[in-house]
Amino acid sequence: MGKKIAIIGSGFIGNSLGKYYHDNGFNVTFYDISESTLSDLKSKGYKVNDSFKEVIEDSKYIFITLPTPTINGKINLIAFNETVEKIINIDNLNDKIFIIKSTITPKTTEELFIKKLINNGKKANQDFGVIYSPEFITEIAKTWDKKGEEISFGTEDRVVIGEGDNNKWGNLFIEDLILNKDIPVVRTSYKEAEMIKYVSNTMLATKISFWNEIFLLSQKLEMNFEDIAKGVSLDKRIGKYGTVTGKAFGGKCLPKDLDAFIGFSEEFREMDILKSVKDINDMMMSEFGVRE
Repeated sequence: MGKKIAIIGSGFIGNSLGKYYHDNGFNVTFYDISESTLSDLKSKGYKVNDSFKEVIEDSKYIFITLPTPTINGKINLIAFNETVEKIINIDNLNDKIFIIKSTITPKTTEELFIKKLINNGKKANQDFGVIYSPEFITEIAKTWDKKGEEISFGTEDRVVIGEGDNNKWGNLFIEDLILNKDIPVVRTSYKEAEMIKYVSNTMLATKISFWNEIFLLSQKLEMNFEDIAKGVSLDKRIGKYGTVTGKAFGGKCLPKDLDAFIGFSEEFREMDILKSVKDINDMMMSEFGVRE
């Protein structure tokens, strides 16, 4: 069997990630607190285990793909913190690599993962590695793209690696787990990698709200929006993303990440553009509904 991988949190991202590595010959075990999730995976022939301790002890690479919902404008890290507490209680973590893929606000990896482990006697980034590598896949519904598609981990356009001073673990991650050797790799600090994920999603949200405003203006002026969008989006610096207009953006990531990033950022400065992006999307949602 191939290298042993654990998936901690088998929702949309964990499910897609685990299946990707399974299909490429890795020995993948899924873990989740949901019995129905594990039962469904098991019925489809995938390896599952409801023992957190056993899954961690039996794996070399541990992907953390936990939900990080936004509640009242702030990221909720309850599942993340509970997982850290479970890891603390495992005696031998030597030579393992934890790869966090959950969307988390800057400094979370350092403050809520690495420091907690170190404070409890675990030699993070010495005896074992910690990497933050956000995911950039998306589920595209037919209302956005006429055929509908899911961009998988094999088709991402870049890999971002947030790491500490000891780059040994990042080197192993690249060597063993990046199967497409031609894909661009960005190596940076933990907090900068966390920031890259949020800036990516809020940029996409901004494009959608911008195009929705142009769509509404075009309607008022009795102009053909499709022609306008085509003429503008052919500029390679701009592109066509967001030009499917008329409804608010929804989905699993953009709304929650926009809210969480505004809530996080406003501890440091006002985010006027992103607040306008949210206001436009809220208006579109109220008047025209949501495009999932």
